[in-house]
Amino acid sequence: MEIVLEKKSTTDAKLKVNLKEADYQPKIKEKLKEYGKKASMKGFRPGKVPASLISKMYGKSVLVDEITLFFMKL
Repeated sequence: MEIVLEKKSTTDAKLKVNLKEADYQPKIKEKLKEYGKKASMKGFRPGKVPASLISKMYGKSVLVDEITLFFMKL
């Protein structure tokens, strides 16, 4: 993660935050595993849904949640 503060004047500034995939990817994988343990879908036993299917269904929402939480911690 790279954070840059650009001051234009004493009261005006610009903050740039560059995230790399390595900053948030482990937490996303962990959260998707957690979803997989609880998932119940037709055709699969409870907790035995393939990780690729869980990722397709919930991947984007988990990504948004984790990045949002990441920035809230800053």
